Amino acid sequence: MMKKIEKRKKSAWPILIMGLVWVVCALLLPIYRLWALILTAVLGVAAYLIAAKAIPDIVRYISVPSDFATGDGELDKALLEAEELTEELRKLNNDIPDERLSAAIDRMSTASDGIIDELSNHPDKAKTARRYLNYYLPSSVQLLRSYASTLKVEGAGEHQASIRREIEDKAETVAAAFEHQLDRLYAAEALNVSAKAEVLEEVLKSEGLVDGGIKS
Repeated sequence: MMKKIEKRKKSAWPILIMGLVWVVCALLLPIYRLWALILTAVLGVAAYLIAAKAIPDIVRYISVPSDFATGDGELDKALLEAEELTEELRKLNNDIPDERLSAAIDRMSTASDGIIDELSNHPDKAKTARRYLNYYLPSSVQLLRSYASTLKVEGAGEHQASIRREIEDKAETVAAAFEHQLDRLYAAEALNVSAKAEVLEEVLKSEGLVDGGIKS
C-alpha cells in the first residue's frame, strides 16, 4: 500500500514582509544616513523573525511506495511494482465516469491492497499469488489505460466505443478474480484454524466439558 509522508516548506511571506518593511523605511527614512540604514536593516530582520514565528510552514502530504522487507528481494520488487500499479488503478478511476466500471475498479484496488498487505506479512504465501503479481494486475492496468485513452479522443468512433464496452463488461469478472485471489491466500490458514478448532473440541469433549453445551 502507498504511505503518506509529510513535506514541509517555509512560507515565502516572512521574506516578503521583510522586503516590504525595507521599502517603507526607504520611503520614510534618509537611508543615505548610516543610522537610518542600520535601523532599516534591524526593522527588516525583526519583521522577518516575527513573521517566521507567526506564519506556519506549508505542509503537504505526498504518497510514496512503502518499503518492503520480506527477506526475498524478488518478492520485495514485485510488491513494490504491485503497489505502484494499484495506485495507478485509483488514479485511472478518477477519470472514469462509468459508475459500474468505477465500482469494479474500487473492488480491484481494495482486493489488491489486501493481497499486497498479506504477502508482505506472510512472504511464504507468495507462490500462491505469483501469477497475480506478474500477469493479472499488470494486464488489468493495461486494459484500463486503454479505456482511459479512448476517453481523451473527441468524436470517438465505433472502435473506441467497442473497446470501452468490452472492458466495462469484463471489469466485474476481473474484480471478482482479484477478490478470489485474496481469499485463496487465506485458504491454508482457514484449514489450519479448522483443524485446531476440531482438536480443541475433541479435547473439551474428552474432559467432559462439552456435550451439547459446556457443563458446569
